[in-house]
Amino acid sequence: MSEKSKFVIVISTLASIATIIGICIGVIALIPAFGQWLFPVSPIPTSTNSNLAVTPNIQLIATTTPPHPTDILSPTNAPLPINTPFLTIQPTVTIIPSSPTSAIQLPFSDNFNKGSDPKWHILNGPWMTTAGRYTTLGPTNGFRNEWLWSVLDGSNWGNYRVKLDYKINNPYSANQGQMAIAVRMSNGQRLSFVVDYFMQSGWAFVDSNSNNPQYIGVSRGKDVPVNGTIELDMIGNNFTGYVNGSEIQTINISGFEIGGVGLGVYCDNSPECPSFDNFSIEPIN
Repeated sequence: MSEKSKFVIVISTLASIATIIGICIGVIALIPAFGQWLFPVSPIPTSTNSNLAVTPNIQLIATTTPPHPTDILSPTNAPLPINTPFLTIQPTVTIIPSSPTSAIQLPFSDNFNKGSDPKWHILNGPWMTTAGRYTTLGPTNGFRNEWLWSVLDGSNWGNYRVKLDYKINNPYSANQGQMAIAVRMSNGQRLSFVVDYFMQSGWAFVDSNSNNPQYIGVSRGKDVPVNGTIELDMIGNNFTGYVNGSEIQTINISGFEIGGVGLGVYCDNSPECPSFDNFSIEPIN
């Protein structure tokens, strides 16, 4: 091959390479336009809103003013805490303050026609209602050397009146029992209005294990009928007892300012014990 032919080949090759390079440059130049046609991009809007800021990396961040100065707005893309505890709803607990009044409100009454009111609290003895009267069973044989009590809780009762009907069975005999109405019961020593073995009545201290009431201020009580109505008034330190409307005794004594009421029976050898009916308590203002 002659020198001339070699030169022509070289020139042709360089021309082809130049053509290819030109084509590549042209294609590269057309890529942005082609991409704009294939994937159109909306222009970034301009705004005068000072709350719209454009960061250098072309991220749009909208900022808003919190509703309240203390509000803190968390970014929507903030990661949630991994160990977020569940919200536990606790039941509402209503605390009712203890009432300063007694559990039993006055006035209170019980006629025992349908049994005894459940507010009666039996301390000892088989208390029962029979023929509309409240009583207890005496021993069928031998002796029972104790007072039997059924009481009403009146821990805050102060001035009040007690009224009831009573009946003594087997009067003036070896089978006669005794009865007592204790008032302002707040300690072991029971201040009571009694009707004793001898059908005598008055204010006395009653020991649960003694059949001898200790009269207060007198050596013995006044004679009363075998059945009737007893009324007791407690006002301050004054205690007055009535039988069938007649005053039996008034005493003035301290240490018994408040307390409930108890019915007591000492029925040592009689199956028919004293009984009560038409019981009532009312406050005295």
